Amino acid sequence: MEKNGYVVSSDEKTVKIRIDRESACGGNCAHCKGCSSEMIFEYENSCGFKAGETVKVLMDDKKFLKKSFLGYGLLIISLIAGGILGYLLFESEVISALFSLLSLVVVLLVLRKVQKADDKEIKVERILS
Repeated sequence: MEKNGYVVSSDEKTVKIRIDRESACGGNCAHCKGCSSEMIFEYENSCGFKAGETVKVLMDDKKFLKKSFLGYGLLIISLIAGGILGYLLFESEVISALFSLLSLVVVLLVLRKVQKADDKEIKVERILS
């Protein structure tokens, strides 16, 4: 995956980079208002990026697909598995829903830790104009 980004702000340690996303609905986001057209993430400012610079964000396609699965697939699986486990143990729909939410929170916390460790997989390069 390769996207162009824009440095929104920077300090000595971190830089915030904005990436304009391509919409899933065909580019008419103002009409449907269903998705955000930009994503901002923090990156280690080891190259001395300054606010206003244009950068290129690079990530291996396999790693991008892995992160997509972790971000979407694992969450759905945890919701379903938590609900089934709660219902099998207590035979109550309310407790089943609580188990679903609990499993979702646990997986989100684990993913947060994993994502912080995987941030080294993203590379950011300065685009020279």
